[in-house]
Amino acid sequence: MGNTAAGWYPDPEGSGQLRWWTGDAWTGALLPPSAPAAPAQKNSGIGCGLFGCLGLLVAVAVVAVVIGMGAANVRSTTNAASGSTAVEPGAGQSLPQTVAQVQDETQKAAGWSVIESGSLYGKFAAKGDYTCAYGKCSNYLVLTMKGCPTALYVEGSTLSGGTVVGMANDLLSGVRAGETAAANLQILEDSADSVRISKVECY
Repeated sequence: MGNTAAGWYPDPEGSGQLRWWTGDAWTGALLPPSAPAAPAQKNSGIGCGLFGCLGLLVAVAVVAVVIGMGAANVRSTTNAASGSTAVEPGAGQSLPQTVAQVQDETQKAAGWSVIESGSLYGKFAAKGDYTCAYGKCSNYLVLTMKGCPTALYVEGSTLSGGTVVGMANDLLSGVRAGETAAANLQILEDSADSVRISKVECY
């Protein structure tokens, strides 16, 4: 058909229907003459009007910005030794808890204070749970998760109305992992009414 524009034309094969001419060749699409309409076509190029193209460009830009913001919110670091990649949360995201942090939260919920994260925890024993050899004393409990194979040393300041008036300490022989040791802090000062722990060392 020479340079004839694409469209519906009488079927050259004589079917009595209209056949779609692409501008280069006939297709298999047929249509009754009473209802001319363009068949569904695969668009081999980008054909869009001015506003259609602008809308497409805006949509692509929005998607790119959203992806960029997500990428900025997560930084990846590679472990040179293992070649593995760890994902570090960005602002507003929380880091996953370590084993030590989970252990700390568990012990704090049970009334212990964290001395050394994941390893040592301490708290004062209730007054009725211990007796003093003589005079006044205070018992400080130490829970050691890894153990103190040689010794456990506990030191505290004795206080009178919040003012330091002396010192009390105790040295315990080796403590096994998972054990709770009780350090007996003898209060020698008559005016002292409490003890504040200043040092806990595990050897």
